[in-house]
Amino acid sequence: MPRKIHIKKHIIKKDFKFNKLLITMLINTILKKGKKNKAENILYDTFKLIELKTNKNPILILEKAIKNITPKVKIESVYINKTNFQIPKILNLYYSTKLAIKWLIKNSNARFGKNMSSKLTNEILDCLKGIGNSIKKRDQMHKKAELNKAFIKINN
Repeated sequence: MPRKIHIKKHIIKKDFKFNKLLITMLINTILKKGKKNKAENILYDTFKLIELKTNKNPILILEKAIKNITPKVKIESVYINKTNFQIPKILNLYYSTKLAIKWLIKNSNARFGKNMSSKLTNEILDCLKGIGNSIKKRDQMHKKAELNKAFIKINN
């Protein structure tokens, strides 16, 4: 009998309006207390505001902003010989995108503003320019990984 339980990966359905998986991931991250309709309205209002401010396709702008935020590595703590080492690990595309979306929502919540859609709009546009708080978070993670890259050999 196998000891590990194999769990099937949850398949996310694409967004019905734009038919994009990235938008569904973003809606599910914005979601609070099961109110998906409210999360969809926040995101669609954000797209309207982005289109008003830039006169460009908001989905392409969102994809570029998230591409700017996505980290390449993460720091993992490993306990070896009574000491903790922070070892950098290379991320796959799905997890890195998920992490970027999480940072985007968290940093847009921390901003000052009227409502969530305007805060999210400003954070996306700042990340597109390369000056957002999510970009700083990614840079911090990359600097930590650069400092601890000597410990990669210890884990292997």
